[in-house]
Amino acid sequence: MNYSKPPIDIGQQIVLLKKRGLSFEDEEKAEHYLSNISFYRLRAYTYPFQNTCRPNKMYGILSCITYILQIISPIYATQGKSFDEIIIDVLNKILLWEGGELTINAIGYIVCFEILGKGKHGIIYCQETILKKLLNITNANQYLVIKKQLAEEAFFQGSLTNVINTRNSNIAKIYFDYLFYDATPILDKYAFYYDIIREASFSKNISAKDVLGIIPQYFFEKDRELAIQLVKDAISYGFFWNTYYEYIDEEINAKNIGSYNFEEYSARWLYEKAFKINSRDPMLYTRWAEFELNQSDIGDIRLEYTPRWIFYMGMKIAPFVNLFVKWANAEIRVKNLGKNVDTDYSARWICKQGMDLKPSKDIFVTWANIEVNARNIGMDINDEYSARWICDYGINKNP
Repeated sequence: MNYSKPPIDIGQQIVLLKKRGLSFEDEEKAEHYLSNISFYRLRAYTYPFQNTCRPNKMYGILSCITYILQIISPIYATQGKSFDEIIIDVLNKILLWEGGELTINAIGYIVCFEILGKGKHGIIYCQETILKKLLNITNANQYLVIKKQLAEEAFFQGSLTNVINTRNSNIAKIYFDYLFYDATPILDKYAFYYDIIREASFSKNISAKDVLGIIPQYFFEKDRELAIQLVKDAISYGFFWNTYYEYIDEEINAKNIGSYNFEEYSARWLYEKAFKINSRDPMLYTRWAEFELNQSDIGDIRLEYTPRWIFYMGMKIAPFVNLFVKWANAEIRVKNLGKNVDTDYSARWICKQGMDLKPSKDIFVTWANIEVNARNIGMDINDEYSARWICDYGINKNP
């Protein structure tokens, strides 16, 4: 078959388009788009932009071919493809670029943040300042090139709040799965999250700190081995979030009780780390004390790491309602009710401390039950520290 229109190269295509009256804002970009579409397939896509008064000319309403091509290219390139296929095409295309690996790495880091969802201080997104450090970029122009490529080729967008993300969380998930969980993954998820933990640990941005707590929690069911290793990494950088307690439970279930100061990553070693790193967390003390109560007796207030010592430290450092209730109940079980509220570290003394420091319904109920069981009902509500007095005091404090 003889074709009346022989093929012409990209340069010749641009010359021909210029002859037909089209202007070029950026010839290099036009070459890029034409290499994907081809000159002869271009015409059908340009009808909406043509001047109908001159049907044989492609100029008119939009005379800049660069802009027309920018609109047409994604329409043409995505016809008949699923979104997963489109994104895979994007990644494979970027890999062929000179320096494309750095752009792929940028995509990897960005979606590693974005798939985590919501943190304590809002949705988790990649901060541009952190991204530059992760990519080891110090040249501002180099970063701008990557950012431009992400916007034009890969469905990413920046914002006025110094974050960069995909235009949709579903896009982030597709990128993430293909980059990190494909049969032959392009990127190493452990290496990327280790880098993120390292940079987040040095960052002063509060949302970056959220990442340290969320990463292991996100992977605990999906990839437990990865989650455990990332917890270890975060601890090595001096962080211990309450989301890591799930990891301690894992060690307890595995009978890895261990000892303090020794046996790294045993349950006891982890609790000691939590105490040294994050002693202000009120959740720590009730979990830790209950753990020790299951291992031995209640101990002594002067014996480090015994349940009584743990409860007492919690009361001093991070008092909260549940701690007083659990400690009082632990003393009740060993029949240490105390003669009165002045008997140090007795159940009655603990309830009085709780009433003074963190008055709540649970504390008043616990204390009133102690007095009812001790038959200290009281003649009336004026009989101090009797069950009637406690109930009345509790109603007035917490109606």
